[in-house]
Amino acid sequence: MACQKAADYLDEFVPETEIQRKLSMYLAAAWALANSGAAQTARPYAEKAVQASSRTLDYAFGIGSAYGVRGVIEGTLHELDASDRDLTQAEQYGRQAYKEALADQFKGTEMYKAYLVNYLRAHAALLMALHRDKEANARLDEAVSLK
Repeated sequence: MACQKAADYLDEFVPETEIQRKLSMYLAAAWALANSGAAQTARPYAEKAVQASSRTLDYAFGIGSAYGVRGVIEGTLHELDASDRDLTQAEQYGRQAYKEALADQFKGTEMYKAYLVNYLRAHAALLMALHRDKEANARLDEAVSLK
């Protein structure tokens, strides 16, 4: 995949000072591979995205996206506790990013909201699989309230 090659190129040639660029490419590779059914191949890119996001503390949307993709991949690989942990982080950063976007009247506010809704829905599905229906319903209610 092209995004996979681009992310690999970043590791070799792009300096650590361009961490947000790396984060974006790792996220693109992880999501593309995960969406194509290659969760195991996507995992290293999700891990790199989380590592990169830990060095961009002022970018809540990117941090939430990193945890979101890793959580989805972990869920696909039946690592449910890890998925629960990461999707919880994705929701927290997603809420923060959405609130900041609203306060700043950012043009991408609707996109931030859509990502948050997706994290909430994915986490709700996981929680239902874990027989934690009350928590799942709370997330679904929050997702509906954002629509």
